[in-house]
Amino acid sequence: MLDINAIRKDSGPLMAEVKKRGQEFDIDDFLKLDQERRDLIQKTDEQRSQLKSANAEIAQLEGKEKQARILELKAVSDRLTEDEAKLAALTKEWEDQFLKLPNITHDTVPAGGEANNVVEREEGTKPSFSFMPKPHWELLEQHGWFDRDRAAEVSGSRFWYLKGDVVRLQMALQNWAFGVVAGKGYEPVIPPYLVKEEALYGTGFFPGADEGEVYRVPEEDHDDLFLIGTSEVSLVSLHAKETLDLSGGPKKYLGLSPCYRREAGTYGKDTKGIIRGHQFDKLEMVVFCKPEDSWTLFDEITGIQEEILQQLGLAYRMYLPAAGDTGNKNAKTYEPEAWFPG
Repeated sequence: MLDINAIRKDSGPLMAEVKKRGQEFDIDDFLKLDQERRDLIQKTDEQRSQLKSANAEIAQLEGKEKQARILELKAVSDRLTEDEAKLAALTKEWEDQFLKLPNITHDTVPAGGEANNVVEREEGTKPSFSFMPKPHWELLEQHGWFDRDRAAEVSGSRFWYLKGDVVRLQMALQNWAFGVVAGKGYEPVIPPYLVKEEALYGTGFFPGADEGEVYRVPEEDHDDLFLIGTSEVSLVSLHAKETLDLSGGPKKYLGLSPCYRREAGTYGKDTKGIIRGHQFDKLEMVVFCKPEDSWTLFDEITGIQEEILQQLGLAYRMYLPAAGDTGNKNAKTYEPEAWFPG
């Protein structure tokens, strides 16, 4: 989370981060806009204070003196209305610029873009076969566990029906993983699957590339709602606008939800199987903690993910995206990638 007061005092660390991510941002223009907005806030506050204190003053006046004072205050009121409109426009511009600023990445995150991503480590042994293993979609179709064609008729591309034993397998795997994480002190939560736009802004998914990934549900008499692409949105918003007492330790949550993503820009990728669909189920760990404990908890969450992969006996690698391939809201991400044939 960025501190605007720290940026005002020293914008150097922020601009170093912008460079590290390969982005561009005119910090001088932003700070000029910021000062203009602050000056206008002070001005409108003074105008309101002047109008408020004048009410008692006018009550003590009479005749022409009273009328003259009323006219003076009318002019102040008109200027206030005009300045409030200017302030609203400035604030909108300020927020648009501020929301584009990236989080400061951890020192271990490499600079650069996708070409600078690194595989930090590999775990497990890839299985060997005396035959050519079939890709998962062929096995699913062979056993009648997967129907992509009928789903396409009902919902379009990148949807499918799962049936029979593979559904039982998914539920068993999900319940087992749920028990592993819940057993480590994470409180189970089934969150809302639809959220308001402010939840997506508050969690850092808007603005940016994620806007093209989210399904919007128009509401005729209310603000539009959005289908979540991860329960992170709902879980992080659970304590929005609250001040938490963390003296007793961090708050740990485990979310279970379906997730919906447009998968914009992935046309032609992974279209045969069930790897890149518009709808899937996911478990999500979210922790609210003190800043000084954040990296310890980050390592804990990463460790739980790896423990699950190891207990399943899967060969995997821990993929560390470079700064330019890390979401603006994130300081560091790991992407565990399990090996599979096909």
